[in-house]
Amino acid sequence: MRKLSIGIIFLILVSGCGRTEDAQNLPATPSHGPIKPVVPTLTDLPNGPEAENRFISTLQRAGIRFADRDKTITMGRTVCASLQTNAVLGVTANTQSLDHISDRLTKGTEFTADQSGVIIGASIGAFCPEFSYLGN
Repeated sequence: MRKLSIGIIFLILVSGCGRTEDAQNLPATPSHGPIKPVVPTLTDLPNGPEAENRFISTLQRAGIRFADRDKTITMGRTVCASLQTNAVLGVTANTQSLDHISDRLTKGTEFTADQSGVIIGASIGAFCPEFSYLGN
């Protein structure tokens, strides 16, 4: 039975081979230039001094102190990269995913669990506003 199934699948696969006349009748595909990667990178996120300043000022207004501005900005961008990667993989961002990100922010950093919520909110507001629905 297994050999029969494999034989049928093989026949289905090769049945379209060798039909050059069909291939010649296919429409040409226009070139649209380079394809952008699906998985976001840090460079795909909003950048520039406006977004960074908005992120940092939100943290400062909340009284969150940090030792290194650049590392803190990178951490904020990483929050958004995590949310966007999950979205690409088909995982809907929800409170559980925010809890997971919060846990990652507090392990090995100077930030508390309460501060991680502010950091996540500031990250979304500055770098990935498409996830602002998570604040509701």
